[in-house]
Amino acid sequence: MASSSGAIHYSLILYSLFFYFYMMRRRMISLSNPHLKVFRDNIRSLKECWALQQMKGIRNQIETLKLTDREGNRRLVEQLEDKLYNLKEALRRSIVLCCVCEDIGNDRIFNPKTNEWICPDCYALVRNLYRELKERVDHGGDPGDHDLGYYATFLD
Repeated sequence: MASSSGAIHYSLILYSLFFYFYMMRRRMISLSNPHLKVFRDNIRSLKECWALQQMKGIRNQIETLKLTDREGNRRLVEQLEDKLYNLKEALRRSIVLCCVCEDIGNDRIFNPKTNEWICPDCYALVRNLYRELKERVDHGGDPGDHDLGYYATFLD
């Protein structure tokens, strides 16, 4: 079981790496055939379900180890937490989820500056938000908690 789940995890990473090297500039992956869209969404859903099951299993292991509260378990808990974080990041940065709304469906636009995939709706939202915040800052306003540098990566 561990080898097959590890293979799926590595295939998710390899899938993302392939598109990273192919997509050295911002590109949109769009499908017009409705049957292909359904197939794409089902594959993304399967990958998300697999990742969520893996995360649930890791969380259960962490909770079990924390209940026993032995000195040797702390190191193992830290390793499992690192594994959980890496799995979350791999899923978040993959084409499976939009980096903003975390939606499975929809086409994707790759942002090579942040190595993230974003759906066209969120892409337009982020670009408009950047313009509004930039205008506010240019007039002496405060951007608040927003990172203008991050939003600027979505500009062409």
